[in-house]
Amino acid sequence: MTENVDWKETRRRLREDRRRIRKHLAAKFGYSPRTWRLDPSYVCVLLYRLAHYWRCKGRGKLAHILTQLNAAVSGAEIHPDSHIGGGLLIPSPHGVAISGRAGKNATFMPCSGIGTSWKTKDIGAGPGMPLVGDEFRIGFCGGILGPFRIGDSVWIGFGASVTTRDIPSDVVAVPRRGPVEGECKRRPSQDRPVCVRDHGRWRNTIQDLRTDIQHYTDRRLGEESVRLKAGHVISALLTTQILASALYRLSHLLFVRGWQRLSIAVCWLNILINKATIHPGSCIGPRAFLPHPSCFAFSGNAGSDFTCYALSLATPMDGVLSAPLSAGPILGDDVVITGHAGVLGPATVGEGGRIFPKALVTSDMGPHAMALNTSSRGSTSTEAPAQGEYEVPTDGGQASPQTRREVVALLREDRRRMREELKRNGVSNSIKRLLFPAYLCVWLYRWSHYFHRKGFLRVARACWLANVYLTGADIAPRSRIGGGLYIPQPAGVFICGHAGSRFTVMVGGMIGPSCVGSEDESASPAIPEIGDNVTVSHHAGVQGPVRIGNDVFISPGCIVYKSTGNGVTLLAPDLRIRSFAKRESESASS
Repeated sequence: MTENVDWKETRRRLREDRRRIRKHLAAKFGYSPRTWRLDPSYVCVLLYRLAHYWRCKGRGKLAHILTQLNAAVSGAEIHPDSHIGGGLLIPSPHGVAISGRAGKNATFMPCSGIGTSWKTKDIGAGPGMPLVGDEFRIGFCGGILGPFRIGDSVWIGFGASVTTRDIPSDVVAVPRRGPVEGECKRRPSQDRPVCVRDHGRWRNTIQDLRTDIQHYTDRRLGEESVRLKAGHVISALLTTQILASALYRLSHLLFVRGWQRLSIAVCWLNILINKATIHPGSCIGPRAFLPHPSCFAFSGNAGSDFTCYALSLATPMDGVLSAPLSAGPILGDDVVITGHAGVLGPATVGEGGRIFPKALVTSDMGPHAMALNTSSRGSTSTEAPAQGEYEVPTDGGQASPQTRREVVALLREDRRRMREELKRNGVSNSIKRLLFPAYLCVWLYRWSHYFHRKGFLRVARACWLANVYLTGADIAPRSRIGGGLYIPQPAGVFICGHAGSRFTVMVGGMIGPSCVGSEDESASPAIPEIGDNVTVSHHAGVQGPVRIGNDVFISPGCIVYKSTGNGVTLLAPDLRIRSFAKRESESASS
C-alpha cells in the first residue's frame, strides 16, 4: 500500500534519519566521522527514500532500479512500496529484507526483516504485509512474516519470529525456549555425484537461465507463461536475483568444463556484487528463484523449481567453500527454504519439501514434508534485555597488538588456521583460492583494530568500511580477537565483542550487544566476552553482557543469552517435521 509522499516529506524524514544515524556512528566509532554519507547504513536509507518517493510519483521503473542498486551496494532489500517513518536506523544492512509498514524511529539489526507470507490479508500495509508501530526494534536474525499488527515500542529479540499473532505495545518478544547442553552429532559424508545434469554445454546453461528469467517474470507480473521480450530479459538481468543466478550458472559451466580459475573468478564476482556465496561445483536445476540473494549460501545439489528467501542456506556443516561438495545436502524438486532457514550436512530433502523460518534441518526429510521451529515464535514480556555502559573489559579475549609486527604475526596465525581447516576437510587445491574473501575479511579487521587502538580512528574506520563493502562482514574495530580467527563466509557476519584465540564464526553468525542504536551517544549495551577455541555455527549467535568459556561449540540456530562454562556444546531445540497431508487433515477437522 503506497501513500503519497511528496519531496518535502521525504526530505524531512531524511533529516530525522541522518540525525539518528550520526548519533549511532558517534557511539560506535568514538567520534563523528565526516564521511558518514559513505556509511552503508546511510546509503541504504537514502536509496530507499528515493525509491519510495519515485514510486509514489508513479515512476515504477526508476524506483525498481534504485531498489536493485540498493541491494547491490548495501545488501538490503527494501521494497519501494514499504512505508517507513522518519528516524530509520539500519546499522548493518547486509541481509536485511523489509516489506511492509513501520512507524518512526524503527531499528533493524543485521539479517533481520519484515515481510509477507502465504497469507494475503490486508491490514493496511498491503496484502500479507505487517503493520508496525513507532519506536520498533528488531534484533539480530529476527523476523515478522505475515499480516500482523505490532504495537509501539515493541522489541523483537535475537532469533525471534512473529508468524502467528499480533503483539501489543511496550513488550519484548523472545524465543520460547533457550539452548540446552548436549552432544552435536554429525552425519558422515557420502561419496555421491553432485552435478546430475549436463551443465557442460552452453546451450543447456542458457536454457536454464532463460527458464529462471521466465519464472521470475511470471511471478513479478502475476501471470503464467508470459512471452519474454528483450525488455523483460534486460530488466531481469538488472535485478540482483537474476544476476546472482546468471553468475552462478556461468561459474558452474566453467567449473564443469574444467576451467577452474575462470569459474573461481566468476564466483568471486558474485560474492563481491551480490554477497551470494554459491560453490561453482553446485548443481541447481532450472526455474530457480532467489528473491533475496544477499548472504545466501549454497553448496550441494538442488532440483528444479528451487526457491530460497532471505538469509537461507544449504551447505555442509563446515561451510560453503571450506568443505567438499559430497558433504552438502541434496534437495529434490520444488523445495522451498524460507527466510532464516536452511539445510546443513549430507541431508536429503524430498520433493516438495518446505522449510519454515528459523528451521535448520540436519536429517533427511521425505517428500512433501515440512520442518517447523516452534521455539522461535516469540513469547512476550514487558522487561527488556539487560543493558549497561559500554566498557572495554580488563579480562577476556587477547591483548591488542601494539606493533605492526604483532599484527603480521596474528595474520600469519590466521592463515595457518585456514590451511588446517582446508586440509582437515580434504578440499582440493583449486578451490582453496575461493577462500580469498575470508582472508581479506580477517586482514581488514586486523588493521582496523590496530589503527583503532593506536588512536587513528579515521584510518580504522576506512578499513572497516572497505571490509563491509568488499566482504559483507561487519566487525567492529574495537573488538579484540585472538589469533587463528576463521570466518569462511564473511557475508552477513556481525561481530561486536571480544574473543580468544581460534575463534570460528560460520554463515550468519552474530555476536553483539543487547541493542545497538541507543539515542544516548555515551551509553551502549555491554558486549559479550568469549574464550578460546569457540565456534559459533550457522545462524547462531551470542548477545548481551555474557561470558562464554573455552572450548565451547554453539550449534546451528542456537541463540545464547546467558553465560556458560568451559567445554560444553549448546544445542538449539529440536525441530518438528510433519507432512502436508497430516496438517491438511488437522486443519479440516478443526
